[in-house]
Amino acid sequence: EEFRRCTGCGQIYWPGSHFSKLQRRIEEIRAQCFDKRRLA
Repeated sequence: EEFRRCTGCGQIYWPGSHFSKLQRRIEEIRAQCFDKRRLA
């Protein structure tokens, strides 16, 4: 698995199910912003 360490506090993080859900949500928001810019 891939792990990352926060350079500020040293906490270790890894992608879990919340990570993939967050990625999907970000893509939805990006798509909405792109659609709004095309209509303007």
